[in-house]
Amino acid sequence: MKILKRLSLLLMMICVCWMYSSCMLLGSPVGTYKFQSLTYTTPTAIGSLKVEWTVGDTDVTGFTYTEDFYTITLKEDGTATSVTQFGEEAVTFEGTWVQAGFANVEISFDGEPLVWRRQGDLLQCSFEFEGTVNEYVLKKV
Repeated sequence: MKILKRLSLLLMMICVCWMYSSCMLLGSPVGTYKFQSLTYTTPTAIGSLKVEWTVGDTDVTGFTYTEDFYTITLKEDGTATSVTQFGEEAVTFEGTWVQAGFANVEISFDGEPLVWRRQGDLLQCSFEFEGTVNEYVLKKV
């Protein structure tokens, strides 16, 4: 019975150390994240249509995607700012964020929470809007 208790304690200590070291590797989510890519996937009658834009790409309207196209800033106090830049015009939202599990953050703008996955210095989010799946990737600067 003592061996079982010791093994159980050892296993628990290993799990705690692994979780702590993993959190340390990811670091704090606080900071500014800039646009890297956007992918739209839309269902069609014969499958799906997938379009991806990355930094430097120009769409059919002539709009060129830059890192400043979409920016999210997560602040120490739990507030967040989102800025979408269309040429000279910018749309800004203020919101909040919280840690959501081990490697995710939940960011809410206008009461609409979205869970973003943290993977190294990247934030990734996927959501559906009017039947189209939108996937954003932002990079911490």
